[in-house]
Amino acid sequence: LAQDRFVEATKKKCNDYCYGPYEPVCAVRLNAYKTFSNRCGVDVINACVEFPPYVIVANCSCNFETLEVQFE
Repeated sequence: LAQDRFVEATKKKCNDYCYGPYEPVCAVRLNAYKTFSNRCGVDVINACVEFPPYVIVANCSCNFETLEVQFE
């Protein structure tokens, strides 16, 4: 019963749409980088994908210069 509620809550979150300011973040999943319009976008997609989830690696759009600075 509790598990059913968790599954339903996850499905609802998966179908959410993020509103709010454009505050791009760069996230990575399975060595693939993706820019999201804000942190909410990462949360929503993580509710839809199987593991591993996207992990935010920078508080800006993804690009090689940003990532080199982030990981130095």
